[in-house]
Amino acid sequence: MAKGQVPKHAFKPGQSGNPKGRPKLPSDVLESRKQNTVSVARILNKFMNMNIEELKLLMNDKKTQNLELMIGRIIIEAIKTGDYTRLNFILDRSIGKVTEKVEHKLPTPTLVKLLDGSSIMLGSKKEEDEDE
Repeated sequence: MAKGQVPKHAFKPGQSGNPKGRPKLPSDVLESRKQNTVSVARILNKFMNMNIEELKLLMNDKKTQNLELMIGRIIIEAIKTGDYTRLNFILDRSIGKVTEKVEHKLPTPTLVKLLDGSSIMLGSKKEEDEDE
């Protein structure tokens, strides 16, 4: 296709590529997601209050559920290796990522005197300076 040509299948301006939107998830899947989030939070709470030996015993118990085994092994590996990226992965997906607030400030303007006696302003002026 030549540069600048629009393909025949291109959507017209203002036309959605997915007019029906994302398909709705079945109610059982939605309920399962809610339950898994709650389950993971409960397991994390339980495991974080155990010592490493208690956690290892639980991991060797044949009755331990698969979700508990997965989470427990990640926690044990994080403790053994000091790799908290693994633990952050679980926490981010169970309780959500911590939002960081970033404060934006304008740079303080600086007056620079040039050799010829003139001066220039570097940086931007604050809003209150613009009113003066």
